[in-house]
Amino acid sequence: MKSEKLLIKNICKRLLIFGMVIPLFLSGCATTRFISNPTPPQELKISGKDQNFEAVLDYIILLNGPGAWVKDALWDEYFLTIRNLSDKALTIEKIRLIDLRGVYIDGGVNPYQLESATKALAEIYKEAGIGVAVGVGTTALAIAAPLAFTPVAIVALPLYEVYNLNKAGTDISDREKIDKEFTRRNLSTVTLAGNATITGSAFFPIVPSPKALVIDYRMKNEIKTLEIPLEKLAGLHVGPVKEKKK
Repeated sequence: MKSEKLLIKNICKRLLIFGMVIPLFLSGCATTRFISNPTPPQELKISGKDQNFEAVLDYIILLNGPGAWVKDALWDEYFLTIRNLSDKALTIEKIRLIDLRGVYIDGGVNPYQLESATKALAEIYKEAGIGVAVGVGTTALAIAAPLAFTPVAIVALPLYEVYNLNKAGTDISDREKIDKEFTRRNLSTVTLAGNATITGSAFFPIVPSPKALVIDYRMKNEIKTLEIPLEKLAGLHVGPVKEKKK
């Protein structure tokens, strides 16, 4: 029985490489990525505030790490606690990252966009001579608790090692669970009443050594910005730089 399952799995991998699924193997090839009972994430507690607003980055969920609820997810989940310190309502407009180039990276609105953005960014970083790893880079010594990830360059991964969510072999009910949980967690544009607190996640493509987390919020007609330095994440997702072929 084990040998038969292994044979089907190997066949499925080869079919998925070429984007094909034979109906005969559809049930055997369907990949289940949703994790019902993830392990507890590791706390970071990086915070920033101004006179009106406070944001705490409680933790980050990385690929297949503590807290991961999707297998092989090509994105990072930044879980935040946000507090309105004033007695006036405010609206969170946008949450972004500043990468090591100083470029602003917008959060993703759905998991499919995020996986595509991660792969596109990996190519951009590669052209810029920046190595990218899907886990924690070996220089991530500033992180308080060691995270057990193997740094593997995204651009070098075979297609069958990290499945796209929109692959034909992904189980439909599994995708529905992922979509529902992503929507539940996603901290999109939201208005906080005076002195209110909210928690939720901002999802980003994989970005090596992010410099800062930037939150734009509006009070009445004025847009304000809170920037949270991320020195503690120095080395995150940093991988070896591959030489360009001549």
